[in-house]
Amino acid sequence: MRSLMVIVFLFLVPLVLYAEGTNFVGQRPPELQTKEWLNVEKGFKLADLRGKAVVLDFWATWCPPCRATLPHLQTIWNENKDKGLFVIALSAEDRAQVEPFIKSNNFTFPVALDDSMKTNRLYGIKSIPTTYVINPIGKVVWQGHPGDKRLEEIVKQVVSEAEEFMPDKLSNLPFELKLGREVSKKLSTAQKYVEKNEFAKALKEAEKFANSEKAGEEEKKDGAFLVNRIELHGEKLLKKVELLIEKKSYLEADELLTAIEKSFSGTEIAKRASERQKKMQSDKTISKELTAARLLKSALEKIQNNKLDEAMETLKKITADYADTDAAKEAQKKLEELQQGQSEEKSKEEPKEEPKGESGASPKKP
Repeated sequence: MRSLMVIVFLFLVPLVLYAEGTNFVGQRPPELQTKEWLNVEKGFKLADLRGKAVVLDFWATWCPPCRATLPHLQTIWNENKDKGLFVIALSAEDRAQVEPFIKSNNFTFPVALDDSMKTNRLYGIKSIPTTYVINPIGKVVWQGHPGDKRLEEIVKQVVSEAEEFMPDKLSNLPFELKLGREVSKKLSTAQKYVEKNEFAKALKEAEKFANSEKAGEEEKKDGAFLVNRIELHGEKLLKKVELLIEKKSYLEADELLTAIEKSFSGTEIAKRASERQKKMQSDKTISKELTAARLLKSALEKIQNNKLDEAMETLKKITADYADTDAAKEAQKKLEELQQGQSEEKSKEEPKEEPKGESGASPKKP
């Protein structure tokens, strides 16, 4: 009897851990094609989740292995949802089948309903459950069965990367990239480009080793490390731009986008930076704020160079032509400071009148 149980167990385990879909590891997977969402106010696309880690699970209510692993996904969601991780459980069934099951089991992670099997076909799903783990730059880093023990370690890795996108860390993010470790000598050229903020050149050089069949294991590993760090850095810089826009620091955001375009020239990151800059500048309110902020910056530089008259003219222009901007408020303060300073200087230069006697004549000197 025991022998029979062992045989049955060995037969079932491969089935339980079997998962099959198109291999997208190292690539950006297809976009989700959904018709409805549960447990969220509004649905979203994978592109909306850049800067987040994502666990995407294909499942169904009628699938026993799926039902067995969903509680584990709920645990992953509970432990990491505040650390920048999203769990998305995607089913090809209808709402009438899925919603009661989700509610009765108290699953709270986002649930997506596939639009006529479109997403399943795009991912080449041939068996379920099948899970994909996507890092903050939108690339698949692992795929397999959600019951695989390796999933825990992969989730820790992508969550640690997602935590780098938290607002408190982004606000202090420097433009320079610190790699945190040395790479093999053959990648020294790529490392030098990183040190000079020439990220597009560094990326191109690193990809030669990461994607080369002739490169040694160490070079491949270091090449992949550099590619990941550079792309993560670019993604973080773009997220920092959004943070600056939220704070209405439009000039700083605009200047950062220009720097990103230059340093990542020719890459997808540079393209997105260019598109974001155009969108920002096409907004009439932001465009007005930007112009006023540039004028204010010019005025402050003139003050530093002691060109006070020119600075005052620029400040007056800001307060007159851009009165409803944040820069105008700052310009008004600076203008008042300069006027006060000039008034004090003038009073010091004016000769003091000598005191007069009772008759109005100046007292005689003895």
